Amino acid sequence: MKTLIKNISEYITINNSDIEIINKSFSKKEYKKGEYLIEQGKRADKVFFIEKGLVRMYFINENGNEINTYFASDESFITSFSSFINQYSSVEFIKAEKETSVYSLNYSDFETNNDFMIKFRTLFVEQNLVCVKNRLDLLQTSNAKEKYEHFIRNTNEKIINGIPLYHIASYLGITAESLSRLRKKTFLTKSQEK
Repeated sequence: MKTLIKNISEYITINNSDIEIINKSFSKKEYKKGEYLIEQGKRADKVFFIEKGLVRMYFINENGNEINTYFASDESFITSFSSFINQYSSVEFIKAEKETSVYSLNYSDFETNNDFMIKFRTLFVEQNLVCVKNRLDLLQTSNAKEKYEHFIRNTNEKIINGIPLYHIASYLGITAESLSRLRKKTFLTKSQEK
């Protein structure tokens, strides 16, 4: 719980009363590798704070391919945002890629109108909108090399090292072969710089 409180306090000022609300509202749960936090077709009724672990968010397209939309690891929040906010069925899965320990917040608690939840809701929505906008900008305005470089610069090493190459390629909107070539070129360039 300390990690969750510390994470929230980096963005908004919280007092003892807020800490009490956090302690009452968030509950801890463990997921084994391969378990789903959220399944496609079911309503996302929780926001998850990953204390420790690694999860992948994806949907299955009309051709039956998994399209990755987000990865999250230690000390980050995740949910199927549209499903959670609008309370309709999720088009996405969120799956534990490693054993994962989370604190979850139910939608009913999220909607409570106390001072803390109002601040937390505002922060949560703002952070998600910025994340979505940044991802759209990257996908629409960058070539494969720029997407990969941005991913490497801005992504936790646990994700880079823990998610298979083909999932990262899907997330970046490029083929696994292209990503493999980019990684090889990047590695060779770094080797030559030494």
